[in-house]
Amino acid sequence: MRIALLDAGPIVGWLRAADPDHAASVAALTTAASRGRLATIWEVISEAYTVIRYRADAAAARRVLDWADTVDRLRVDDIDHDRTHALLRRHATLRISYVDALLMAVAERHRADEVLTLDSELGAVKLRPAPVITVL
Repeated sequence: MRIALLDAGPIVGWLRAADPDHAASVAALTTAASRGRLATIWEVISEAYTVIRYRADAAAARRVLDWADTVDRLRVDDIDHDRTHALLRRHATLRISYVDALLMAVAERHRADEVLTLDSELGAVKLRPAPVITVL
């Protein structure tokens, strides 16, 4: 079964109609869900919660937690953190966060088919095997 991993940006866009990336996020997540399962990690969920909390109110942010119950949440292991460190060292010139690199490490370990993001720099991260990086 296909796995599409979600970064925080598309989650925020999906859940917040006022977000400038709402339409693109809805379209991309709907398409990805029709092809397989949507998944993410708790660290990404916490980023999405925080972004919405700062842009809106607590009730809007709680929708992130309700939404999190509808997708697969992949477990992060020590091996993922080790790989994250290696990815950050290898791609030190890229402006990616620790959570972005952690998501990419998890994508690699779970052999994700696709990563949905708003961050164009993630496309430059070299993984084996390489998932499709869909930048909305």
